[in-house]
Amino acid sequence: MIRGLAPAALGAAAILGPASPALAGEDLLVLKDGRVFGGVKMVREGDAVVLKYLNGDVRVPDALIEAVLIEGAPLPEPATDEERAQREKGLVSFRGKWVPAAERERAIRKEMDARRKAIEEHRKHSEWRNRYQFKTKNFEFESTQPPWLNEQYSEALEAYFKEFARVWKVRVPQKWGRLKVCFYGSRKEFHQVGGVGGGVLAYYRFVNPRELNFYYDRADPEMSIACLFHEANHYLTDLMDESFQYPHWVNEAMAEYYGSVEWDREKKTMKVGALQQGRLAELQKDIELGRLMTLREIVASGGRDYRHYYWGWSLVHFLMETPKYRDRFMKFFADLARSSDVNRRPMGFPGLTQLKDGEEGLRVFLGRMGLQEQDLAALEKEWMEYIRKFTATVSVRGLEEAGLRAESEGRQIRATRLLKAAIDGGSKRAQVHLAYATCLMRKGMAGDAAAREEALKVSENAVALGPLEAGAWAQRALITFLSGNAPEGERLLALAREIDPEADFLDLELWVKVQAALKDDE
Repeated sequence: MIRGLAPAALGAAAILGPASPALAGEDLLVLKDGRVFGGVKMVREGDAVVLKYLNGDVRVPDALIEAVLIEGAPLPEPATDEERAQREKGLVSFRGKWVPAAERERAIRKEMDARRKAIEEHRKHSEWRNRYQFKTKNFEFESTQPPWLNEQYSEALEAYFKEFARVWKVRVPQKWGRLKVCFYGSRKEFHQVGGVGGGVLAYYRFVNPRELNFYYDRADPEMSIACLFHEANHYLTDLMDESFQYPHWVNEAMAEYYGSVEWDREKKTMKVGALQQGRLAELQKDIELGRLMTLREIVASGGRDYRHYYWGWSLVHFLMETPKYRDRFMKFFADLARSSDVNRRPMGFPGLTQLKDGEEGLRVFLGRMGLQEQDLAALEKEWMEYIRKFTATVSVRGLEEAGLRAESEGRQIRATRLLKAAIDGGSKRAQVHLAYATCLMRKGMAGDAAAREEALKVSENAVALGPLEAGAWAQRALITFLSGNAPEGERLLALAREIDPEADFLDLELWVKVQAALKDDE
């Protein structure tokens, strides 16, 4: 989490329609996330503004709106005696002052014009071939994000590096130089340019030339920063010893521990090791199902297991946050890479080594922790009590994170359970409802008519929560197509295109054409 992070405003497609200065007769809407919308007729209806697109109306509640200017629309009725008195003088409230209505409109249009100009300048760098390139003390950035986000994230990464280096006494070998950090403007750009699979949220290339890649998710900035810090930790772990590759369980568990960071830009303070709500939700689900991992099963693991991300994280969090174990565990972690009494063997990459096997990892763990094997049961009991103290308070946010992660990684049964629990708990995030609708639609395509009907209802909720998210409308269009209503699906897809003319819905459009062609051949 970054406190003091500016809104996710002004991405490459933040403004729709012409990028010219705001016109006097143009209706304009600014969302609280910084996006600006114009070029479409708007009307006020109660506590919302309705955008009148050719392919349908989009209702945007006041709770999402920062500012709105509707040509010819009357000012809202005064709500207090003071407002009524000031209105009689021709004054309205604006930024804590009473000003003439015309002055308020001029000020808002001036601000909107400045936003448009900033967006237009950023457009020049919104494609990867024209990306921004800049250096900080320890990193070399390439980015299609706007300058203010580049500044915020690079500042956070430098503070993160400084904190890790202070605690673990590491430094960058001179021959490595600065780490290259690629900061993409969207998930799609990340996958296209980075060349990674659909379930990957970020990655660190651990062989030369080393490179860290991640993308910015406007709808979930906290996930963006968590992915950045998780992958950056893999790089920092390499600094313990550049030739040693840590076992999967502790490598990912430490990255999760250090990936949950509270960074206060204003106070310049950083705290690592915050609770990972998404991981707590996954632990809670395993505990409910009786699928526990033992301490020995984790520490003696010689392979890769997805559960290391949350069971391993909980173990590391327990050991790092419990004073009587912290120093001993830190010695275990450092000695795995550096101590001469640890048995290692070559791995698949030239010049790199790894532990001889999982049992060697267990031996070193017991030795550095000052334990015998028979002591594991007592330590495990203490660890489980520590876990249950936190899993009893899993938040809706945790269920959302865990469900979205499971859905993106193709673990549909778990995703369906977690996303439903998040929605039942009151989730108001459009992407959560969309992901759940997608899970339901997969069941619907397998013959579950009830799931198909529920998917449609949930997708309607999603666009109500994110009314100007073009991707949400496109996803609803796909679900509508799959339910058998092609005309309505086509209308919804056209509406998504109106909301964001720059969005790329090519895959969906091709799918629609293929389906239409197949139907014509029947």
